[in-house]
Amino acid sequence: MFRFRSEYEPIGLTSQQLHSNEENNICVIYGYHKRSCGKQLLFHLFGILSFGLFYAFVGWYPQLKSFKLTKCTLSIADTVLVKDANNNYETVAVQSDMLHLQQRAFTNLKYFIYRHNKYVLDDNDGLFKPLDDLMPKLTLSDILENSRGITENEKTELLNLYGSNNIDVEVRTYWNVFVNEVYNPFYLFQAFSVVLWCVDDYVIYSVCVLILTFFSVVTTLYQTRKQDKALHNLVKSSKTDSAKVLRPNIISGFTGHDIPSRDIVPGDLLVIPRSGCLMPCDAVLITGNCIVNESMLTGESTPVTKTAPHTSSEIYDTGIHKRYTLFCGTSILQARYYEGEFVLARVIKTGFTTMKGELVKSMLFPAPIKIQFYKDSAKFLLFLSIIAAGGMAYCTYLYHKRGADLEYIIIRTLDIVTIVVPPALPAAMTISIAYSQSRLKHLNIFCTSPPRINLAGKIKLACFDKTGTLTEDGVQLNSIIPSVDGKFSNPETHAFKIDSTSSLVKAMATCHSLTRIMGQLKGDSLDITMFESTKWEIEEPGEKESTRYDMLAPVIVKPNQNNASNFEIGEDNIPYCIGIIREFPFSSVQQCMTVICRELNDPCMIAFTKGAPERIKSFCREESLPQDFHLCLSTYTSQGFRVIAFSCKKLSSKFKWKEAQKTKREVLECDMTFLGFMIMQNSLKPETIPVIRTLHDASIPTVMITGDNIMTAICVARECNMIKADEPIVLVNMELDNDLGIPKMIFEVVDDDPDINFYDKKYHLAMDGKTWDKLREYYADYLPHILVKSTIFARFQPDQKTQLINYFQKIGYIVSMVGDGANDCGALKAAHVGVSLSQAEASVAAPFTSSIPNISCIVHLILEGRCSLVTSFALFKYMALYSLIQFCSVLILYTFHSMLGNIQLLFIDLIITTSLAVTIGHQGPANKLQSERPMGSLVCARNLIPLITQVLLCIAVQFCSYYYLSTQSWFVPLPPGKEEVILCWENTVIFMVSSYQYIIMAFVYAKGKPFRKTLITNFWFLLSAISLTSFLTWLYLKAPEGLAKFFEVMYLPHNHPREQRLFRDTLLLLPLLHLLLALFIEAQIADRKWFKKFLQFLFMKRKPKNKYKILLKENVVARWLASPEFNVTLSVD
Repeated sequence: MFRFRSEYEPIGLTSQQLHSNEENNICVIYGYHKRSCGKQLLFHLFGILSFGLFYAFVGWYPQLKSFKLTKCTLSIADTVLVKDANNNYETVAVQSDMLHLQQRAFTNLKYFIYRHNKYVLDDNDGLFKPLDDLMPKLTLSDILENSRGITENEKTELLNLYGSNNIDVEVRTYWNVFVNEVYNPFYLFQAFSVVLWCVDDYVIYSVCVLILTFFSVVTTLYQTRKQDKALHNLVKSSKTDSAKVLRPNIISGFTGHDIPSRDIVPGDLLVIPRSGCLMPCDAVLITGNCIVNESMLTGESTPVTKTAPHTSSEIYDTGIHKRYTLFCGTSILQARYYEGEFVLARVIKTGFTTMKGELVKSMLFPAPIKIQFYKDSAKFLLFLSIIAAGGMAYCTYLYHKRGADLEYIIIRTLDIVTIVVPPALPAAMTISIAYSQSRLKHLNIFCTSPPRINLAGKIKLACFDKTGTLTEDGVQLNSIIPSVDGKFSNPETHAFKIDSTSSLVKAMATCHSLTRIMGQLKGDSLDITMFESTKWEIEEPGEKESTRYDMLAPVIVKPNQNNASNFEIGEDNIPYCIGIIREFPFSSVQQCMTVICRELNDPCMIAFTKGAPERIKSFCREESLPQDFHLCLSTYTSQGFRVIAFSCKKLSSKFKWKEAQKTKREVLECDMTFLGFMIMQNSLKPETIPVIRTLHDASIPTVMITGDNIMTAICVARECNMIKADEPIVLVNMELDNDLGIPKMIFEVVDDDPDINFYDKKYHLAMDGKTWDKLREYYADYLPHILVKSTIFARFQPDQKTQLINYFQKIGYIVSMVGDGANDCGALKAAHVGVSLSQAEASVAAPFTSSIPNISCIVHLILEGRCSLVTSFALFKYMALYSLIQFCSVLILYTFHSMLGNIQLLFIDLIITTSLAVTIGHQGPANKLQSERPMGSLVCARNLIPLITQVLLCIAVQFCSYYYLSTQSWFVPLPPGKEEVILCWENTVIFMVSSYQYIIMAFVYAKGKPFRKTLITNFWFLLSAISLTSFLTWLYLKAPEGLAKFFEVMYLPHNHPREQRLFRDTLLLLPLLHLLLALFIEAQIADRKWFKKFLQFLFMKRKPKNKYKILLKENVVARWLASPEFNVTLSVD
């Protein structure tokens, strides 16, 4: 099934435009103009009459700004309302400019800039489109033949068109951060509550809430602005200030100009210094070649060689023609060309349109993380608001019936709202996160986005980069096993210990892609380790490194002086050496590389090949293969080693230089002689295996996303037990179908068992970045089925890593990502929980940074996240019950002409509730990761039913206490009156019983296992609970007269009637009974599996809620693998 879409589609009268459905891109644009004075006046009138509240809501909901504008067609709009794929709105001003370019004479350019992307109005259809889409497409021939540079006048016009070549990250002011990041509707409610309390003489608590809110806001402002500064400094540090360009000159043809890098525009001819530089833009190389370190973008430390393209009518595409493109932010290590000639590149993209700019934008505007807990909290607050509305109605009716003043009715009624929806709730909710953040800091894990700690508790998929994260940097040589005459020799730990005339040593010395830069050997770390183990030397032609371009002379390798005596001296006393005539580079499809060489004084050339053992075996003659080939191979691979095989082929004496340059590799890669194995070890960090095991034991699947080649990734995945030895791996590849022009999805089983039952056996898919792009383009509907079975993603670019994380999130996974490089920044930012092991670039993007240089941090983070999430749920439920207990108390007392006194309320709000809420969060995480996960939804039946049962129990206990009081013979109810009485038996009983209830519910929700340590370890909570219970009991039974008067509770002198003392003593049985029943509800109902199964049966839950669970259950890929229609190919003989 294939999906095709129209990229631009006008809606209605072109006042809306469907632009793109890519992540974080524009979905719809609405055109408006400001010509209606009446609407403007009405808009501001609303703002004034609402005392500024309307302006605040416009800040939270930008679409409200459209009320003061008039809808119009896009062609005449001076403002656009932009809605992105996540339904976020933003108003942007439309700008105009006059341009004078040869291809667009005196053009009136109408455009707007949204998230650093420029969208220009197309005069042909009246729709806004990205600037690049409106510019003519260039072929490779256009780039090579029409690169004449630009004049100063053209530069000025192009600067107006494309903007300056800057990737500047704004450091927002504190006010801007407050308005956009901190300020929310709940602050308005807090301000309203504080004013109401002050009017009602409840000042002390008001001040406490203000102080807590102030510190919370200041901390958030500081952290957010600190992040802004860090990203700004990072981007600023990785750019160059000036560059040299060529300008057309009538006399001499070209003149070199040193210009500020911000003035570079597309079309400029950039001069690349021979000694290298930091690229200020994206450019296509048109002369010479460059050796480039692209680790900032790709994560691969291996330098790559960029060359100029050949003349072709092929349309230039950055993704397809990467080997010709120098990307912004990458480091040019060396530029090479003929002596005295410039190495030139034509500028293609500048500023935020470059590859680096796209990476920065992915960090500035990540896909928003939807935190279920906060959505559920909002729903629950709405439910509490409905209860508050009912209480307000009852309160209004009650006081109106009693003939109270309107002002008094309003105060008492509004007070109900602040009781049911507690303004201190946000502060209370941050307590558990603050404790977790502090504990993580002690573990050297630092957090810049505290709400994500709770998300860590729900992680359902753990993604890891490879190099520097799972493994140490680089590879080490373990041993070399030569094969002579079809038999393995004894393993050697160093190549120089083997006879230097051995064909295996010669293969190791020649079969690589190494070069020298600034005197240092550069290339793939495996090739460097292999070559250095031979103790041979490499010589490249040309006096200077920077002039080694288009040389006919081959690269020479030769043994060092200590081993040179083993070889014959050639004619003219020339030392023995081998010339590398041609190289067929490593291909992940071929799984091998081949070189054609010629030894000194040997008339025949020889081909050496190295690669995957199974692949090399298929090239070799049967008689050259040892009988124990597979036994030896499995012995090492089962231990996690990476095995590289070698082979050679002696070529005919008729095979000359010309044939070597024209021949295809298939001619060479057959009838070869097997030479032996090289055993390499990409050493895992010591913590990797136990952490992966811990995650798997906790039923958290793991995934590797790396820039390295796929075979290395597979080897590491096997070694760290991400994929177990008995679990098959299937490569997903694409094969072009020439009839349809659409690639065909094919599968290749890596293991050597052709009879795998994929229905019964766990298997893993692996793919590279090219396959990923094709799957997204042509098999988007099948992609979710493939993803849930995929474990290895190799050769992934930074943008592909981000896309992958987003796709995992779309199918319901809560995703963590651990990485250590700048190429991981987008993925770290996009993941629900991104952890950087680096203190450099990645730490700016990631919400978590670990000073622990290994993946053990993710286990600590999940444990702490689960603890924080459970504590947040407990605190929310506790604060909800606290509100409803007090709501019930107040309504009962209002009904019987009484109310809680200010000291009583202060004792409840500030002493009991605050101390218990603060200390509940002090409980640390469990020591071991369990397979059971905490509940993710606050408003699910499994949470709500026990919570509502607890609420009903609290209400019942309060009513029972009043009923018990009313049955006493000595009790005299309060007479009706306009004013409430505080010092009375009704008040004393309800105050005491409800005070016990706050402690009881805190005790119930402070439970430990399985996600927190046991309650006995929470010293401060136990101290608070015991102290408060003791004080309350003493206050109730034996308080001195002065203290009783202060708390406005009934005082019983020593000569009080025996019935009253008996009543007081027996009333304490109600809180005790409440404690037992509350514990029973929580322990025997809420936490039991039978209750969960009962609810599933009751609500007829027949399938999982999460999409990924449904996909795993369907196991569609197993049907594909069993079907011959899907061209499953086994890589066995």
